[in-house]
Amino acid sequence: MKRFFGVIAAVLAVSTAHAETWSVTATLADGSELKGTVSLTSFKLESSLGTLDVNMDQVVSVTVEGGRAVVKLRDGSSLAGKCAQVWHMVTSVGVVRVASDRLKTLSVSGKAAAEAPAGPGPGSPPPPNPPKAAGSTVPEPAAVLKPVASEFETVFAGPICPIRSGATLLAYDATNALLLTCDAATLKKGAAVNVSVAALPASGLADAPCWSLAPSGRRAWIACARKISVVDVEGMKELKAFSVEQDVIEIVAINDDAVLVRQPNGMAQITAAAQGVIRSWNRQGPLNPTSDRRRILSDSATYLVAEDGTIRRQGHYDGRNVGMLTFSDDGRWAASSHGHVYRVGAGSVAELAALGFLTASHCCVFLADSRAVLLFTRDRTLEVRRSGSWEPAGTHALGGYGHAAAVAPSGRAVWAVLSSTARPPSGRYSDSSRLAGPGRLFRLNLPE
Repeated sequence: MKRFFGVIAAVLAVSTAHAETWSVTATLADGSELKGTVSLTSFKLESSLGTLDVNMDQVVSVTVEGGRAVVKLRDGSSLAGKCAQVWHMVTSVGVVRVASDRLKTLSVSGKAAAEAPAGPGPGSPPPPNPPKAAGSTVPEPAAVLKPVASEFETVFAGPICPIRSGATLLAYDATNALLLTCDAATLKKGAAVNVSVAALPASGLADAPCWSLAPSGRRAWIACARKISVVDVEGMKELKAFSVEQDVIEIVAINDDAVLVRQPNGMAQITAAAQGVIRSWNRQGPLNPTSDRRRILSDSATYLVAEDGTIRRQGHYDGRNVGMLTFSDDGRWAASSHGHVYRVGAGSVAELAALGFLTASHCCVFLADSRAVLLFTRDRTLEVRRSGSWEPAGTHALGGYGHAAAVAPSGRAVWAVLSSTARPPSGRYSDSSRLAGPGRLFRLNLPE
């Protein structure tokens, strides 16, 4: 494991060509003042208006007081809310990570002139890869991990699912409304099936689809807006397609015939047999299924799933606001998209015991032995955290957003979609597995 962290620190840097570079001055809560640059397109602000993507080209300053951020914009307006951004500043003393809770003010003076970056210092990332051939914009991991890249690029909607004992990957091409298979080793495209839900419109990701693979691995459920498709994975053919009365925001397959969905007005159970809703709950929140699908955790409750597919809502008392959760294979840990890590219990009173803080991410994966978690962060870095202390063991620029990642059953490889643009994966709802983004699928072969 030590060798893994040593190697990953040296090899997971990729081009940062797509981000704009801004000259900034940061004043910290302890009185320190730093001048340097940040490479960033936008950052998220949790405000009374919802989760906002604030473009850096509109920002004059960010002021933080008592955990509350005020962002002044160039048109004279201002926004207030909570900002969890980590600012990676290139300074004369190297790359410095400044979390928003340590920031007093951050002033943006404009785009930085094109010049050589500050000299190496503590925490500096390795140099970027040599430029790729003209016309190629997909970030490439360094060769030490022996990466394999798919030959095609599209808009992928998460998740990525290893099937057939990890020999094959199942993924969803949202651009063409295709559920497709890839060879897990070579990423060569295999069988594909056209589904009846709408393909992604060229205008954007407002109706990005969501999909889920049943625990048996035999059925896949794909939803976009109000249309749902059920696919036989073994035969790669569509079995059913039907419409429901409300949009589907998230979908979790609990068995071959039933799913739990999140909709604008709450939760609902839908079956293929009924081709519609058989039960509903007036609750909201992201759907976080454990690996065995016996529990689905949300911000408002836990849903217990019996073997026959019956769902029972169980209240909880741990005051959670967890966002999207990723569980370790052994079920002991959970990492939140908001940037927390939890110990997972079986009871309703203390199901989630907060252990520490991580970095907010679009997706993350636990390694097979649960001794580390890899975070594909919202500021386009890959961050490695060891379990136990949960301290960073390496932060590396990706040059694009990573999302829809998975670990091979053997624990010796990670698959991830790395974006080829500066646009983050998105969906109608920020805390949702309904995230899609343009990119290419990579396999990163981990060292022994």
